Amino acid sequence: MVAATVALLVAVGCEEEARVSFTVFSEPGRLDPGTVTVRFSDDGRTRTVSGDDFAGDGRRADTPEFGMGTRGTLDVEVEVETDAGRVASGILEIPLQPDWRWHVHLFLDERNPNETCIGCFGYRSFPVVETYRTSPAESLWMLWGGNSISSPVVY
Repeated sequence: MVAATVALLVAVGCEEEARVSFTVFSEPGRLDPGTVTVRFSDDGRTRTVSGDDFAGDGRRADTPEFGMGTRGTLDVEVEVETDAGRVASGILEIPLQPDWRWHVHLFLDERNPNETCIGCFGYRSFPVVETYRTSPAESLWMLWGGNSISSPVVY
């Protein structure tokens, strides 16, 4: 009986969680995680990740997961800035829900990376300043997707 009660409490606890993480994808020399600042807000609190908060190799760098509220919206603001100034910036809102793990992926690319994304729910693109971009089509792409915490779909 005690084991069943503990299992029920653990399951209910998972259903009231929400999490988010951020990933920078880059070709070498294009979108260095050290140039990226992400501010995200939920339930009246604002947090910031940048530079050393991203860990990974030269092509992919991830933040840890952060606990979030389970109602309302997650407001995400991204800025990419080098020593020469702002490269690109963008804002998006993601609806929060219980038992959900959100991922926000950041790219500088000419093509929409959502076309090859499994599990993505949406995307937005934002202009890159002319002096930095490699072609007129290059944009800052923000993709978001997610999965259940307690019953994740395996892709």
